[in-house]
Parts: sequence; structure tokens; C-alpha cells
Amino acid sequence: MERIDTLLNGNKIFQDTDSFLYGIDAVLLADFTARCCKKNDFVVDLCSGNGIVPLLLEHKISNGKIIGVEIQKNSALLAQKSIELNNLQEKISFLNGDLKEISTN
Repeated sequence: MERIDTLLNGNKIFQDTDSFLYGIDAVLLADFTARCCKKNDFVVDLCSGNGIVPLLLEHKISNGKIIGVEIQKNSALLAQKSIELNNLQEKISFLNGDLKEISTN
């Protein structure tokens, strides 16, 4: 079952209670990454799941871009719905596919 949760930074995230719910590891990863990022950075989140790290990180990269990559279609769809719900399409985008097949082009 899908639900919408509100993150501490105010962003909302779609989650599937029958599948994956983010945990403290994602929060810690986003916090660690935020300490290394600058306002104009370009960030790629591999194996992004439902998009928790980009949603937590986006306010730290005010002029940058974030791309999430996820192989599981349902997780990628949830991430995309969250991006649209938060009006972050200009800042965050998602690719649904296998890392082995993603091109630099």
C-alpha cells in the first residue's frame, strides 16, 4: 500500500509499505553527502530506491542537479511521483534502468 510521508526538510515522499521503506542509513548517507556538496554540484544517486537521498539532499544543492538511478520499476515510479509532488522536476530526475546499461551520452 502506498503512503505519503513528510520529511524533516518539508519534502514529501511516496513509499510502498509492502516493499521498501527508507531507514536511518539513507538519512545518514544524505547527511554525509551534503557535507561534501556545493550549491552548484551535479550528483548521481545510484540504486536510488524510492528517491529518499535526492529528496533529502536537494535543499543543500540549491543550483545543482541530482539524478537518481533505480533498476526496480515500482521504486523508480514512486520516486518520480515524489519529485512531481514536491515540484522538483527542474532539480531532480530519475532513470529507471540497469547501471550496466547506462551511457554517459
